[in-house]
Amino acid sequence: MRKTILLVLAVSLGLAGCSSKNPLSPALTTHGSGVHTFVLNSPADPRLPAPMREVTGATAADWVGLRGAMSESKGGRVSPVAADPASCWSQQTTQLGLRARLPQPLFARAYALTQIAVFDALAAAQDARRGRLPENTVAAGAASVVLIHLFPNDADQINANANIQAGLTHWRGEGARARAWALGRKVGRLVVERARKDGSDAVFKGPVPTGDCTWAGTRPVLPMCGMWQCWVVASGGEYQPEPPYGCASPEDLRDVEEVHQLSRERTPEQIATVRKWADLPLAAVWNNMLSQRVAGRRPDALASARGFAYLNAAMYDAFVSCWRAGYTYWTARPLQRRPGLTTVVPTPNFPAYPSMHTSVSGAAAGVLGEIFPREQDYFAAQVNEAAMSRLWGGVQFRHDNDQGLIFGRKIGDQAVLRLRGDTPMRLIASR
Repeated sequence: MRKTILLVLAVSLGLAGCSSKNPLSPALTTHGSGVHTFVLNSPADPRLPAPMREVTGATAADWVGLRGAMSESKGGRVSPVAADPASCWSQQTTQLGLRARLPQPLFARAYALTQIAVFDALAAAQDARRGRLPENTVAAGAASVVLIHLFPNDADQINANANIQAGLTHWRGEGARARAWALGRKVGRLVVERARKDGSDAVFKGPVPTGDCTWAGTRPVLPMCGMWQCWVVASGGEYQPEPPYGCASPEDLRDVEEVHQLSRERTPEQIATVRKWADLPLAAVWNNMLSQRVAGRRPDALASARGFAYLNAAMYDAFVSCWRAGYTYWTARPLQRRPGLTTVVPTPNFPAYPSMHTSVSGAAAGVLGEIFPREQDYFAAQVNEAAMSRLWGGVQFRHDNDQGLIFGRKIGDQAVLRLRGDTPMRLIASR
C-alpha cells in the first residue's frame, strides 16, 4: 500500500510541476463584482493594504521571503501546469499532509484553508486599482503563510517552494512583485486568524457511550470535529441524515448480513476498487481529479483557484457534518457487529454512520459536476464506486452509504448555488 501511495503522489507532484454576508452561510460573502470571497469581506476588504501601497504593512518575515523569491526569478517558458498556482499548492498540501499523517478531517481542513487563501488573495489582486500583479507571487505569499501555520516543521520546504513559485517568470518592475508578495502574505495572515478560531483545537472530554450496536473502541478520531466552523453551510448540524436503523431491527440485521455475505464473495476487481479508494486520503483523491482537469484545460489562475476553493470548502463542510452525525449516534462498525469478519482494509477508528466516503464524495461530485457539466455522469459514477468500495471492503453498511450520499449532495448543492453565474468558473470547462 505504501508503494501505491508514493507512486500516486509522485505522479501528482510531477503533474503539478511543484518542488454583505451570504444568507446561506455567515462565512461566505458575495459582492456586486460577482467575486465571492470567503475570509475577505470583499476583494476591497479594508483590512487589506491600500492599492499601490501594499508593502507598507509588510513584516520583517515578509521581506525575507520576498528576497528569496527575487533570487529564484526564472525566465523563459514554463509549463502551464507548473504555472497554475492553485494546482501547485494543492499538490504541496498533499505532500505535507501525507508526511504528517493527518487524520482525514484535518487533511481536508488543510486543503480548504490553503486554497481559500489562494483564491481570496487572487480575488483581491484583481482590483484594477492595484495594477497588474504577478499571480503566482500573490498565491505563493498567501499559501506559504497558511501552510507554515499548519506544518511549522516543514517551513524550509514551504518557503523554498514559495520562492520558486513567486519567482517563476520574469516580471517587469520588481515593485509589482513586492506588492504582490505583500498582498498575498496579508491575506494568508487573515486566513490563519480565522483558522485559530474555527474550533479545531477543541478537546473531547467524553464519555464514550456503551451498549448494543454502539461503536466500541479507544481513542476515537476527532470527536469534536462536528462542531468546527464551516464555510458553505451554517454549521455541521444544518444537514444531517435520518437516524440509523434501530439495533437488531429487521433493516439493521439485513445490512449486517449483507456485509457478511459480500465478504465471502469478493472478486479481485472489487478488492482493487476498495484499495483505490483507501490508498490515499479521500480529499486528495478528489483534488487530484481537479488537478488533472485543470492541466488539460489551462484556465486562468482565478478560475482555477475558485474551483479548488469551492471543492475543498464543500468537502471540508461534509467532513464536519459527517462527524457531527457520527458522534451523535456512535454506530458500531461491521467488524464490531460480526466479530471475525474479514475486511480488505483496516476498520476506521470512528463510528460507522453515516459513511464518510459517500458524504464527502457526494459534496465533491456536486461541485465538480457544476464546473465540468459534461462529466456529471462520470463524477456520479465515482461516488457510487466510492460507496461500494466501503461495502465490499467490509467497513461500512449500505444504510451508512445511502444516507451519507443524501446529505453530502445537499452540501454540494449549497456550494453550487454560489458558483452558478460565475463567468471565471466556466472558463475551466470551456477550454
